[in-house]
Amino acid sequence: MILESDSDPVRDRFEQAFAPQHTTFIPVPDEATGSLIAAELATSGYGLIELYGGFSAAGAAAVLEAVEGRVAVGIGSFTLDAVRR
Repeated sequence: MILESDSDPVRDRFEQAFAPQHTTFIPVPDEATGSLIAAELATSGYGLIELYGGFSAAGAAAVLEAVEGRVAVGIGSFTLDAVRR
């Protein structure tokens, strides 16, 4: 998932195959929507969710909570609040 304002996680998602894996890219407009989508992905059987595009530490924690340990969650490099001063 990537934060992208004004995005629609259903309309704007796209898929790409990288043999032998299949990846779904999902833009979300905010962290709250990211948590909701993450819960849906966990229920659907996804094996990994990666967070990019400026998720804060609190936003990443909310995603971790939402998936309830059903799927691994990674954070791309660092959270946005790590670079704010």
